[in-house]
Amino acid sequence: MLTGCFFEDNTCIAPLYTRPVALVSFAASVNYPTFTFDDLNDLIEEVDFLAKGTLITVNFNPSDKNLTDFLAYATFNDWVNATMYNYVSTRASLTRDLEWALTQANCYCQADGDLVIYYDTTNNRFTKTSECIFVGQFSGSLDEPNDVIDMCKDNDTFYEYTIPGFILSKDKAKFIDYNTGVFGNIEEPEFSYPFFTGLHKNKQNVWSWYDYDLNEFPLTGFNAWGTGYPKGNASCAYVDFDYNLNQNAGVWKNTGCDNSDLIDQILCQAKACDASYSTCCGSCQNQNFSEKQKQSILKKRETRKSAMKKRRLNRKKNFV
Repeated sequence: MLTGCFFEDNTCIAPLYTRPVALVSFAASVNYPTFTFDDLNDLIEEVDFLAKGTLITVNFNPSDKNLTDFLAYATFNDWVNATMYNYVSTRASLTRDLEWALTQANCYCQADGDLVIYYDTTNNRFTKTSECIFVGQFSGSLDEPNDVIDMCKDNDTFYEYTIPGFILSKDKAKFIDYNTGVFGNIEEPEFSYPFFTGLHKNKQNVWSWYDYDLNEFPLTGFNAWGTGYPKGNASCAYVDFDYNLNQNAGVWKNTGCDNSDLIDQILCQAKACDASYSTCCGSCQNQNFSEKQKQSILKKRETRKSAMKKRRLNRKKNFV
């Protein structure tokens, strides 16, 4: 039913143009070994909406290990390294859980952004946020002073309101660190660093972030400054790879805003789409996408698919 819906010129449910879909699967058995994990992996690749859409499963036979493993594998979210929206039919809160999962499915990012997900310790589940992020490469002249606001605007993005990213919690920093290789170089994630953020010293000499209206608010609470940082009078902050920490761990450092260190990447951020906000949904706004924008987004999508495929192949070893 879904085959053929994901080509560039087909807009039936392609996340490049429309809101993504949610697919709810009620399962009591799996035809194993006729249908194998390799078949499931191929199906996940073919049904491309899983990159942006949401698969919700209900297991009516949890005693069947093959079925249980298949559903856990299918609903595994590579962005957080955990299974999401995978329930058993005897769960007392199943109705509320399904309602919540369908609501979550309506929160998504345009094709060139990725939704930040954190673990909700109150409800013991991973939860989507309303923040879309991506690491973009600045294509302007690095010989001139750079404005981090313009650096995000300089990217080929569908987002009309894109700001330099802010990092206000350890959960968000962890999410960015874990997925930096997907944004950039998954084989050697240290080469995906460094990248600017929206953190800067304002005219009052106070370290501050930008909100979605580009108003400044001060850095308080969480920070990830590297040892000895910030130092000197350099007024712009960036995230750098720290070989002394765990792999994919980034630390904050500061440098001159004239970009004398020739950093050409920046963490950008925009509001996610949800039931009440559709600015990032191009087709909802009747936007006309240029061919350059389409090709840029499709290229980013293919990069993500390749990175996620490598993660899935590594993960499959735990189920087989």
